[in-house]
Amino acid sequence: SLHIPWTGGYYPAGLSYEESNILIRENPELFKEKVQDSLRRHASSINKHTEKGTYFFDYGNAFLLESSRAGAAVMAENNIDFKYPSYVQDILGPMCFDYGFGPFRWVCASGNAEDLDWAINNLTLESELLANEKGRVTKGAALALKSRVALFEGTWSKYHLGGTGAPEYFSESIEAAEALISSDEYGLFTDMGTTESYRNLFIESGVNSKENILGRRYNANLNVSHNTTRWVLTSFNSPTKNLVDLYVCTDGIPIEISPLFEGYDLMDSEFVNRDPRLSQTVFIPGTTFTNIGSDETIIPLIGGGNNGPTKSGYRPYKFVSDNLDSQLGRSFYDFLEYRYGEVLLNLAEALYEKNGNISDADLNRTINLLRDRVGLAHLTNTLVATNNLEMLKEIRRERTVELAYEGFRLNDLRRWKQAENLLP
Repeated sequence: SLHIPWTGGYYPAGLSYEESNILIRENPELFKEKVQDSLRRHASSINKHTEKGTYFFDYGNAFLLESSRAGAAVMAENNIDFKYPSYVQDILGPMCFDYGFGPFRWVCASGNAEDLDWAINNLTLESELLANEKGRVTKGAALALKSRVALFEGTWSKYHLGGTGAPEYFSESIEAAEALISSDEYGLFTDMGTTESYRNLFIESGVNSKENILGRRYNANLNVSHNTTRWVLTSFNSPTKNLVDLYVCTDGIPIEISPLFEGYDLMDSEFVNRDPRLSQTVFIPGTTFTNIGSDETIIPLIGGGNNGPTKSGYRPYKFVSDNLDSQLGRSFYDFLEYRYGEVLLNLAEALYEKNGNISDADLNRTINLLRDRVGLAHLTNTLVATNNLEMLKEIRRERTVELAYEGFRLNDLRRWKQAENLLP
């Protein structure tokens, strides 16, 4: 992938795979020069073909972007646009996006709750799968989906539609979550202690963990891999200050009022005495990380570029593997589409939204199990009252930090009717 051209996303002509990987480690500047030489050759060949009538498009824009940076002749006459279209712009746009059908509508929901209930009643349990069947949709996956969908519909109704049907939706979400929890088929991944379990859940150590309800599977024997580790390390995925500030201190109190917050005087001050999930989601400045065989001290630089600089001053750590193959673009760990941690959060939120309150007992079997995983102080009604906090806001905070980088934030803000307040 040319989104990350200098760490193996694009291999230059004239070098083998092994020679290229050695050059990446030992002389990255020379590797960059060779990549750009190849890009210029590549673009020149394309130009010659198109002059003879060949139709060319870039899948996205990364090839054209990096070719232009290398000085290749790929710009339009206005020297602003590229001379070639992208696949999304030229083909998928008119054919699919404009009319609401096509590859991005492969998965279709009927809108009939009975279909989901039928799946729940007829799918097999996780424990009944054979070893080679891991990754199949199970009863647990259908229950997790119902808890998610019903919570979405309930909050959407409550905050957008005047509340019509909201209590019923919250009840359905609660019922589905309770059924999944009581099945005893799943649990939280805690195998690596409070300082490592959360981060490792999302990489190789977490594959086939009890928390995985439904994972997108990859297979080294079939050469089915993904590129998540290298993607996350690019500057395109910079965490925001808003996210970092949401992590409470180790006393469970927000940084705005906690006496444990160390402020921002030093590069790493704000990371001291914080929810341990923060240091497992965002690199602490000064951390030494072994990347493609070389020790790298993480000192985030604000700016552009593919690797190293960051647009916010923070660099992401969650989903980043320590495995060399993953760092070179061949990752085989699962992506968790549904996990037990989310179901616990769904239950806590649905209980509060339905009843207007949540007991400490219910907090202890939902949110506080997630906090126990990392050794963080419990969320309690006393803590909320003593510190003049709002329970619903704290439940939403917990959801945001626990599910950071997992694709929930935009839809959460939309269903809470907070997008217009919190998005720039």
